[in-house]
Amino acid sequence: MANRRRNPHPIENKWWVSDTEVRSCSLEAQGLLATLMCFMADTPVYGTLITKAKIYTLEDIPALVGKTLEEIKGPFEELRRSQLIMVNEHHVFYSPKMVHDLNVRMRRSASGKQGGNPVLRDDTVYYSKKGRKLDGVQFKAFKEFWRVFAYPHGKADAADAWLDLHEKYNIDEKLYKEIIKGAQREAEKRNALIDSGRTPIMSQGWLNGRRWEV
Repeated sequence: MANRRRNPHPIENKWWVSDTEVRSCSLEAQGLLATLMCFMADTPVYGTLITKAKIYTLEDIPALVGKTLEEIKGPFEELRRSQLIMVNEHHVFYSPKMVHDLNVRMRRSASGKQGGNPVLRDDTVYYSKKGRKLDGVQFKAFKEFWRVFAYPHGKADAADAWLDLHEKYNIDEKLYKEIIKGAQREAEKRNALIDSGRTPIMSQGWLNGRRWEV
């Protein structure tokens, strides 16, 4: 079970009453979202519908909320259309809001701003926008890429791009060095690019486009 001290209640009052997407949903969809978010606060990977035993599918959700499949299909589709619930390439449903909040809390814990779990101060794990876990050697490699690329926008999206790249090409030392050198070149020319009135490429697009080869 998740650590309740580290994972507080997932629904923030200010966000809930002011978020446009939440307010545009029917009351049935809002109720379903609230129930799912509470469940996802206690899963091994905060913010996802996955436990040690299984990955929850749409057909599994009625048992979690005490409704029939027909009763939850419409509200669940509302949540999917509003991107309040999303699914990653591993077919795991997750809450983008909760995954984002987890990353914020972990960064604060790492910097000591809120004390936090001492284990987290090592800053050894990062969750992407799609709720995927980046740790170990690849986390260290991505962290160095992020530092060298030096354009602090869209980190969670960039983490997904890095994981996609690793899954497709198995980033080894040779490829890693090529990526880092390319990131350095991109960072060095960025100021001139901005001065000329052009918009710099985001790290996600840079990785997806294999721009280190340019």
